[in-house]
Amino acid sequence: MMEPEKILKERYKTLNYVLITIIGIYIIFRVFSIFQSYIQYGLSYDFLLIGGIDTFMLILILWAFISLFHFNPIAYLFIAILSVLSITPALRTLSFSLMSTAYGSPILNGINVLFTIVTSVLPLFLKKKLFPNISLIAVSPKKKK
Repeated sequence: MMEPEKILKERYKTLNYVLITIIGIYIIFRVFSIFQSYIQYGLSYDFLLIGGIDTFMLILILWAFISLFHFNPIAYLFIAILSVLSITPALRTLSFSLMSTAYGSPILNGINVLFTIVTSVLPLFLKKKLFPNISLIAVSPKKKK
């Protein structure tokens, strides 16, 4: 796998750790979500469906989390794609929570939207800065003619 230059690693190390911390918090909440589904549904079909999807997502996120420590360009793109896909549900939940308290606290949902936007932009920024010879949506270096 392609590694960024040492100077670039040092320059963007702090932002990389911020991204790793945000993904780590997400992993903790995903584990709590799996336990909450088990408590709510028991070992029913609903738990196997919801818990299975949550577990699959947890495995993918854990792979990306570990890959961020190794500066893997695929992990940055993967996290950005997942975050972009999460923006619409996060905004929908925020708008519902502003209308009714049944959807949770508007402040917590606002924080969720903020984290979703940060985890959409930050991986793409880091990927562009750490791997200048790889285009924004590619995973391999540009070929020179």
